[in-house]
Amino acid sequence: MKIILTVHQFLPDYYAGTEIITLNIAKELMRRGHDVTVVTGFPTSEPLPDSERFDSYSYEGIPVERFLHSHAPMGGRNNVVELSYNNPLFGRFFHKLLREKQPDVVHFVHLARLSASAIEACVQLKVPMVYTATDFWMICPLHQLRLPDNSMCAGPDALSANCVRHYMDFVGQIQSIHRSAGGDLNHPAAGAVPPEILARASKIPDWLLRFLVRAANRNLVPVRSIRNRVKALSARPQFMRRQMNKINVVLAPSQIVQKILIRNGVKAERVRLLPYGINLGPIPRRTDKGKQRQLRVGFIGSLYEHKGCHLLVEAVKALDSESAVELKIYGRSDPGWASAIYFDPLQELIGDDPRIELCGGFPNDRVGEVLSSLDVLVVPSIWYENTPIVIYEALTAGCPVIATDLSGMSEIVHHEVNGLLFPVGDVAALKNCLQRLAEDRILLKRLAAHTQTPNSIAEHVSELENIYREITSETVPLITS
Repeated sequence: MKIILTVHQFLPDYYAGTEIITLNIAKELMRRGHDVTVVTGFPTSEPLPDSERFDSYSYEGIPVERFLHSHAPMGGRNNVVELSYNNPLFGRFFHKLLREKQPDVVHFVHLARLSASAIEACVQLKVPMVYTATDFWMICPLHQLRLPDNSMCAGPDALSANCVRHYMDFVGQIQSIHRSAGGDLNHPAAGAVPPEILARASKIPDWLLRFLVRAANRNLVPVRSIRNRVKALSARPQFMRRQMNKINVVLAPSQIVQKILIRNGVKAERVRLLPYGINLGPIPRRTDKGKQRQLRVGFIGSLYEHKGCHLLVEAVKALDSESAVELKIYGRSDPGWASAIYFDPLQELIGDDPRIELCGGFPNDRVGEVLSSLDVLVVPSIWYENTPIVIYEALTAGCPVIATDLSGMSEIVHHEVNGLLFPVGDVAALKNCLQRLAEDRILLKRLAAHTQTPNSIAEHVSELENIYREITSETVPLITS
């Protein structure tokens, strides 16, 4: 079969969970004789003409088509919020690519930076589609369904007023960092909305915010930059629901994602539960944990606020200085504004604590080696996380996991069985979990012994092949050469 996979960013520049999922699927499909192309986005701050926003490269034998994305007007459209989910320029490129490649199926692993315009191109040419919801991008403009106070969001309200408030809060954070950086911050939100308006907007009661959203939708808000962004945010949920319900099969890797997709308008008959599969090859299994005097604690992940690494650092620093605990943090942050928002403050929080080491990133084929060097992995995320790959990898390696008790993570980490759970954001509870394992090595060994190997990537791709065959047998393609 000819298969196109899409993802918001890809290796070698990016190698977090979704990128590794895409890579593993692509390589396993190719090993089975399928013709695979990856279509990806790449964030750039350079001003580019439309004609220079597309290029190609190859990664480990996988052909990659790349869209150089930025938060800027393009393709004759000026509303950057609308372009983030409906980008006709990318849609035209993807339509042309479909005609050239003539795929049997398109599998969207992520569509951020590319936009849901890709779905319409498939509809026009009658190309069957599968979508894997690796996060909540189709529902939430900021991907995480996490509100400014770090509480979980159920999804957009009737007017998307909650999305507007969350967006304004995000822009306010960016502008604050922009000002502290002396105005040199390279991010589109830095000058998007006048700061004095944002300051007032944060205090607007819900009823008044809903009134202002209605006014914007009727073109009654005089400030064009604000009016257009608000209109785009308000229109997003309905547009996304229409697009999602054009996809043949929507895959939810966890039960919480399945529930949230259906609750937000995706037809239940289109949604199927299919957990991730992982590459078991580079991950040796070792359950002989706790032999060293120090409890070897690890964090593996992107260094952003929603991953919660700062909570783990605070928990370790709260331990008595005599506690036999060391923390190794594996991860990297993007340069520029993202680093200024989180990584720089994280370094300041760590200070000169000798128990905590920033180790940087590592190639994915070293994950087994890294996990073998740990007694326990901590995943302190403050959003649902959607069963992150690193938890599956840790359990495969025989490494127990301490995780937030949010759905998604708690579906695979079972308290007192293969790990420990603690309430979201609760540093004291996380500290107690670490203290328990530092002092009770019998518990640590028991948890390690009950870790289980999840589905392999081969098993996962076999399920995908069945789905591909099912939907291609139901669709008569329109593509003609």
